[in-house]
Amino acid sequence: MNAALKECGCSLGAKSMCAALGGSIIWRFLYSSWSVSHWLAFVWQSILAVLAAGVIGKLLGLTLAEARLRSIEKQIRKFESKGVWKV
Repeated sequence: MNAALKECGCSLGAKSMCAALGGSIIWRFLYSSWSVSHWLAFVWQSILAVLAAGVIGKLLGLTLAEARLRSIEKQIRKFESKGVWKV
């Protein structure tokens, strides 16, 4: 529960950014040339892809953490309603 409370989405955002950078490089190898005239476009496309992936990853990380908290809260409420701790 504490891990879900402290989650800010940075971990998933960073993983998404690394995946976007790797994907951009692989895309470049497979579908484009490495000529000097294309480097500026490649750099800008990569920067935009990495930033977009970071934002999406962070938002997804926050959403997943909130869903985990809701699930834990539901389990606690269900456990409390059984009356196990009532004296």
